[in-house]
Amino acid sequence: MEDDGELIKVFSQSLKKGGVLYLATPHERHTKRYFRRLGLKYESKGHVREGYGKEKFEALLSNNGFTLNQIRNTWGLVGEGCEELYLLSLLRLPLVCTGLICPFLTIVSRLDMYLRNPKGYGLIAIAHKA
Repeated sequence: MEDDGELIKVFSQSLKKGGVLYLATPHERHTKRYFRRLGLKYESKGHVREGYGKEKFEALLSNNGFTLNQIRNTWGLVGEGCEELYLLSLLRLPLVCTGLICPFLTIVSRLDMYLRNPKGYGLIAIAHKA
């Protein structure tokens, strides 16, 4: 999405007053670490920007008619490690090998849902239309 502010305005126009918006996005920390280490360009995963920090994400929402209820980090070390192993297997191993390890990585990455992620690689925001 090129114009993130315009998209948030459309969400605001689509919701009734008090309506709830739930958004998930990569944290800027995620793309800086992840893409540079694997030597990929941002566009290779469909992203047009490096991600958002908490302050930038909160400002984007509040400047476009939303009041933030909660924002938190997600996608911690376990989930991030599993995604990196998955992508490395796609880049370096035969597809059959990737197919064999993918179910294992999926199960292990679910541990991430039960762990607190003080420095997660994603952000989740819950906001309501003011």
